[in-house]
Amino acid sequence: MRALAGLSIRRQLLGLFGLLLIASFVVLLLDEWERRNNADALRQLKEQSLDSLRLIKSVSDAYGLDYISTTFRVRNYLISWDDGVQAVDTASAHIHVDWQ
Repeated sequence: MRALAGLSIRRQLLGLFGLLLIASFVVLLLDEWERRNNADALRQLKEQSLDSLRLIKSVSDAYGLDYISTTFRVRNYLISWDDGVQAVDTASAHIHVDWQ
């Protein structure tokens, strides 16, 4: 208490103001750090979601474009049976890889 009694009110207020500025700066730094962590987490979540959607679209395209169009082309004699079997096997392998 004696040390504070020797300081004027002006110096005590100035010291308190400096302490308040430092505390505010620390709060701003912590807020910015948390904001960046949240932004990184959201970015990772977005990428994971988009990767999952890409795989689902790939499987859907393999089924829709390869299986169904190959069946149509074989049925209408646009390609041979052997070419159709090969196209379906390729599509099956593609789907199997995407599901893994």
